[in-house]
Formats: sequence, C-alpha cells, structure tokens
Amino acid sequence: AFGGLDIVVNTAGWTNPNSPLMDTDEDTFRKIYDINVLSIFHMTKACVPLWRDSGEGGVMLNIGSTAGIRPRPGLTWYNSSKGAVNLMTRSLAVELAPDSIRVCGIAPVMGATGLLEQFMGVPDTPENRAKFIATIPMGRLSEAQDIANAALYLGSDEAEFITGVILEVDGGCAPIGAGRSGGSTRLWCPPRPSPACRAPRSRRSLPSRDPDRPRGARS
Repeated sequence: AFGGLDIVVNTAGWTNPNSPLMDTDEDTFRKIYDINVLSIFHMTKACVPLWRDSGEGGVMLNIGSTAGIRPRPGLTWYNSSKGAVNLMTRSLAVELAPDSIRVCGIAPVMGATGLLEQFMGVPDTPENRAKFIATIPMGRLSEAQDIANAALYLGSDEAEFITGVILEVDGGCAPIGAGRSGGSTRLWCPPRPSPACRAPRSRRSLPSRDPDRPRGARS
C-alpha cells in the first residue's frame, strides 16, 4: 500500500541517570545497549535484504549523539553506546556503498526531551537548564525540528553522494569543544558527593634550557 522502503531512521534511545559510573548495574547497562545499539543490528538485518533485492538501494539514518564524540562525566555507559552507533554507522556505510545503500548518522546535543532529567542528573528547572545551555554557543538546547531538518537533508537526493558522515547538530559545540569562551572546554556536572568533575590541572612548567649548554648534556 505504501510502496517500497526508501529511508529508515533509527531513533530509539535510552540512558542511565547521570551518576558515577560504578552506580550503574548490569541490567541498566544491557538495556542501554539493547535499545541504542542492538536495535540498529536488527533493523539492518530487516532492511538490507529488501534494499539489495530491489536493486535501488536505500538510506539508513542513525541517531547518535555528541556524547559519543565528546563524552560528559556521569554518562559513561550511554556515551559508549553512542560511540558504538557512530562507528557502526561509518562501517555500515563502507560495506553497503556498493549496494547503493547510504548510511549516515546524526549527532544532536542535548535536547528538551523526556530524557532530559536523566541526562542532567538533576531536576529540570530553569536554573539547571541555564547551566547546561551556557555550554552551547548558540545558547539553546536542540529541538526535534533541528534533528528532523538534518534527517530530511541526509535522506534527500541532494545528499546522494554523502555516506558515512556523522552530522553534528549541536549549536556550535564541535568547533570549540563544547565551550563558549576562548575555545576552552567547559563541562557542567550535576552536584554529587563524589568529586566526579574537577577543574583540569594546570600543566607543570618545565625549566628553561640553558642556550649555552649542548643538547643532551646532563646537569
């Protein structure tokens, strides 16, 4: 009734609450990987034979995350699952390109979804949102329309020669490493008893070399 299968978007996702990594049990870890990673395995098994039989190929879009590129403390197991999605996307793209099957990824920064409190690890209040938004150069969270617009482009004929890319929809975090001032990286972590997020240590300055002493000479 709907014709052939042209585009598949793998968008299912889940996370553990933002917390120290040792607090996550095995059942939660498996749930994260079942939903975020294993689901793409099953969808690939279902779609690729159809696309190969049709001889016309298709497009698979996998929703990853900037967390799989620039991980934040407290979400280690989620970060790693999205890293797997990103790498899986690239590998699928290489292997399926001869079949005219394009595979691309979309990596959004945190958005106002039902998992927002899970990601932040604190109540979703204007004050807590503001702390996180302060790390995004364009000054807001991602929205569903942002991701939809990226998917529309990657799935369109205009992107027919694009495959294996991970398109970051992150409000400018990529060029400067998630910071807004001076190109420095700033990570916001929810308050917790353990020192899970600390300011980076300053590098110890090395003693200057005596220009009159031959190189390699010991003091």
